[in-house]
This record gives sequence, C-alpha cells and structure tokens, in this order.
Amino acid sequence: MKRWLWMLVAAPALAAGDAPTLTVVVRETALKKSPQFYASTVATAKLGQRLASLASQGAWFKVASGAKTGWVHRSAVTERKYRVSASDDAVSETSADEITLAGKGFNPTVEGGYRKRRPKSNFAAVDDLAKSAVPEKDVLRFVREGGLGGAQ
Repeated sequence: MKRWLWMLVAAPALAAGDAPTLTVVVRETALKKSPQFYASTVATAKLGQRLASLASQGAWFKVASGAKTGWVHRSAVTERKYRVSASDDAVSETSADEITLAGKGFNPTVEGGYRKRRPKSNFAAVDDLAKSAVPEKDVLRFVREGGLGGAQ
C-alpha cells in the first residue's frame, strides 16, 4: 500500500523531470485550474521562470512549477531556448526583460525608431499602463456581473 501511495505522489514529479521546458515571457502569468482565462488561479509564474510542460490542449499548456500544476496560455510562454554569447573583447549581460522583448521583436533600436516616427505619442502613459494591474477577483466579478460567461 505504501509503495502505491509513493508512486502516486512521485509520478507527476518524475514525469515533470523529463518534460519539455517552457519559459515565461511576460512579467507575471497565472497558472489556472483549468484551460480557461477566467478559471481560478492555483499559482503564479514570473518572467524568465521555467515550467515543465506536461500536456497541451488547444492554446493552453498544462505545466508544473515545483509541486503545483496548472494551465498557462501559450501567449505567456515560449518553447524557444535562448543562448547569450559575447565576443572575447565584449561584456554581455542580458536581462530576462531584454530576452522577452527581443523574442517579441521589440528592442531598444526598434523602440527608438518607433519614438522617432511618433514624437507626439505619450510613452509615459504607456509605461504607466504597463505597470497597472486589476486584481483577479475584480475581473471575475466584472465577468459575472456583466453576464460574459466563463467565470468560475
């Protein structure tokens, strides 16, 4: 009996060790109880965090992060692997933010060109918006009260 119990507990962890790895490419993402945006959150993952991919369903991956498992949308992760290198005479430090932005085609050169072409744009407002967050409970309440469906 103890052996079966151990196998039941250890199997997901052992399977996760051989699973493909996904990397989080957004500041923070929720691991959901089911593959739906409005499902309850079981854990969160941060930018650059690696997750073990256990399964997929449509645009969702079932992942493991430590002892927690949940579903994450493919827009928040990448299967790509990044290797940063520098020549012998250069020093290179690359942050997780830079890797994420480069993976999405956005880097300081692209940003500079965008600012040059749109000098009257309010980039401070964009930065403020990127820093804002609406608590999940407020989003779920909005969905329920608005009759939008899908809320759990």
